[in-house]
Amino acid sequence: MSETLADSTFEALVGDARGLPFEEASLDVALLLGPLYHLAEREGRLRALGEATRVVKPGGWVFAAAIPRLARLAATSGGFGAPRGWEDLVEHGSSPAVGRFPGGHFHTSRELAGELSDAGLPEVEVVGVEGPAGLALEQLAEADEELHRAALTVARAVGGQPGV
Repeated sequence: MSETLADSTFEALVGDARGLPFEEASLDVALLLGPLYHLAEREGRLRALGEATRVVKPGGWVFAAAIPRLARLAATSGGFGAPRGWEDLVEHGSSPAVGRFPGGHFHTSRELAGELSDAGLPEVEVVGVEGPAGLALEQLAEADEELHRAALTVARAVGGQPGV
């Protein structure tokens, strides 16, 4: 069941990305900012991507966020040693619940591009948003413009690398 949050400019629904309550080709844009890393099984991720593809008009956009495997590995290792279940994380992208984040799926850019294509998206581009410096920046109380520019440079350099 969906809940509706109304605003004078748009309507937001809370629901399940694997079954969207919209007509085919009825939306300009779909944002998937969470389902892909919370759906541990590939089938569920493909259903969510397929639904987004179905409801977006031809020429519209589907934006999908994923968390890379290396980011999860870094976050769960604490800087020393390997986290519990690291073999499954590195090889398959699956990770047990650790800390505040539940278990889910963590992509490589190649795997994400493949899932986007397999879901029927005609043009796929995978770009890094945070990059390897994202986790480090989250730990800082303040970061100046120079540090942000450096982090952005690193994110752009490695974000689309197949294994990242």
